[in-house]
Amino acid sequence: MIKLNLLLASILISAIAIGIDSDSCVTAVSFVNVFTQVGSGLLTFSIFSATYLYVTVEYTGGISGDTLDQIFTSQEHSQVFVENWLLSGYKKWIRGNSVVQRDGAVLIGLSTLLTISALIMFGKGFLVAVECSI
Repeated sequence: MIKLNLLLASILISAIAIGIDSDSCVTAVSFVNVFTQVGSGLLTFSIFSATYLYVTVEYTGGISGDTLDQIFTSQEHSQVFVENWLLSGYKKWIRGNSVVQRDGAVLIGLSTLLTISALIMFGKGFLVAVECSI
């Protein structure tokens, strides 16, 4: 989603540059209208939400394999204690993972909605900007 948003921003900048180079009544100022400004804001928030999603989903929890080897090879704890400890740890990890997944689903929806809204606003802003040449 981050790469898509950055690609859309690059396409927008390229379209404005092409529109400015033409010999029509379209100028750089005509692209600065309320629709393109709102679209830029929406795209910015979409990039931030996609970045936050990317960072938070990368978190991994749980116990490492080395720690498990140490626990099972040492005779300090009984097998029942280790099993209960593992179960409580996995229960916490599963609950934490469900929160991350739920938040991730909300952020994916938000980022997608913002990106689509930004595209619509950019399209409307582009039409307003080139209205004089139509």
